[in-house]
Amino acid sequence: MKTINWNKESIFLIILTIPWIAYLLLHTQLPDHIPSHYTVDDSGNWVADRYMSPLGNVISLFIAALVVYAAMTAPSFFRLIREDEQYTGNWLYYFKLAMVLFIVLAPVYLMLAAAGYTPDLSETVTGNLVMVLLLVILNIFQYLLFSKLKNKGKKPLPEKQYNIIWAATHVLTSLAPIGVILAGQGMKAERLVPEAVFLFLAIIGNFMYNIRPNRFIGIRTPWTLSNEEVWVKTHRLGAKWTFWAGVTGFILCVFAPVQWLRFLLLFIVIGVSAILVTYSYVIHKKIAG
Repeated sequence: MKTINWNKESIFLIILTIPWIAYLLLHTQLPDHIPSHYTVDDSGNWVADRYMSPLGNVISLFIAALVVYAAMTAPSFFRLIREDEQYTGNWLYYFKLAMVLFIVLAPVYLMLAAAGYTPDLSETVTGNLVMVLLLVILNIFQYLLFSKLKNKGKKPLPEKQYNIIWAATHVLTSLAPIGVILAGQGMKAERLVPEAVFLFLAIIGNFMYNIRPNRFIGIRTPWTLSNEEVWVKTHRLGAKWTFWAGVTGFILCVFAPVQWLRFLLLFIVIGVSAILVTYSYVIHKKIAG
C-alpha cells in the first residue's frame, strides 16, 4: 500500500508559513482593508468587489490552502491508493504543491500590491497574467497525469474513449480562466462554463458503461472500489443519470437567466452525485448483507 512520505510533505509546513511571514513584514505598510476578490465589470475592466483586512485575507486563504492540501492528501492517508497506481503519486504530489503554492501566494501578492511593491490586479494585463498562470498549471499537470496513465497501460476505458475524455477535460478546465480573460476584453461568456460542464457530463455518461474499476475515473466511493459488482451496477445507473443530467442541464442553460446558472449547476451536479453515492451504498449493503 502507498503511504504518506512525511519528509516530502514537510515542505508544505514551510510553504504555509509564507503568507504569515509576509504579513509580519508588511502589516505596518498596509491599509485597514485590502482587495480580497476581483471581478470583471461590464466594460471589461478588472475591479475589486470585496475587501477584507490584511490579516483576514491571510487567514481565509490559509484555510483554503489547508482544505486543498487535506483533500489531496486524504487518499494516501486512508490508504486508498494501491501499489499498482503509485506511478501517479509523483505527479499528484507536484500538482498539490503547485495548487497550494498558488493559493498561499495570492495573499502575499495582494499585500505587496497594497503596499505599492507590485502592480494591482485591477490592471487588466496583470489580472490576465494570473489567469494564464492558472491555465498553464492546470493543463500541464493534467497532461502529465493522463499521459502517465496511458503510457503505463492502466487506462480505465478503451483508448478512443479515454482520449476523448482526456481532451474534453483539458477544454473544461481551461474554460474558466479563458472566460475571465475574454470578459477582460469585453466579451461576455457567462454561459460558457456551465454549458461546457453539462456537455462534459453527457460525454462521461455516454462512456460510463465501459469504465472499468479504477481510482481515477468514474464513481469512486468506498463501496464501488471494494466490490466489482457494486461498481458495475452503480455505473449502469450512473450512465443514465449523468447523461440525461448533462443534456437537461445544457438545455436549461441555454434559456435560463444568467443569474440562475451557478445555482442550476450546483443543484444538478450535487443532486446526481448524492443519488449515485447513496445508491452505491445501498447496493453494497444488499450484496454484503
